[in-house]
Amino acid sequence: MERPEWVQSCLRQITDRYFHYYDVLYDLFRDEVGGALFWAWAPGRMAKFQCDFSAMISPAMFGEFMVPVLNEMCSRVSYCMLPLGRPGALPHHSHLLSIKPLKMLQWTPGAGHEETWQPRWWPLYHRTFDAGKKMLIGCDTLESLLRLKKEFGPQFQAVPD
Repeated sequence: MERPEWVQSCLRQITDRYFHYYDVLYDLFRDEVGGALFWAWAPGRMAKFQCDFSAMISPAMFGEFMVPVLNEMCSRVSYCMLPLGRPGALPHHSHLLSIKPLKMLQWTPGAGHEETWQPRWWPLYHRTFDAGKKMLIGCDTLESLLRLKKEFGPQFQAVPD
């Protein structure tokens, strides 16, 4: 709060260094179709970006500091996702939906909260799907999976673990 220019400068350095090493590793590990395994396989440049610190800052600060960085980072890969972890990060959901190149969110409610397949979280998923994003949602049983498929229809695709 006291030195926003310094924070912006640090974020610039972190982003530049991240992609310096990402590019080196991508060139080493990509397969014959350009696919890469950075947390999950995708048929191109893939990354799982994180911002755990988001639970400790306001939506205004998230918009000022993290949205530009995440927008740039997501635009530098073909496939990206970001875990939205714990209810403290929920105030940033709208900001995340505004990041056009962000393809997927992963919801992790955290200890002591209902699991990802519970109806409590369905409004969050509907907003995410309506914004054209995908969701990575954990599921415990076939019954839970079928309830999710019934609720979300064709936009919900099950992927075996």
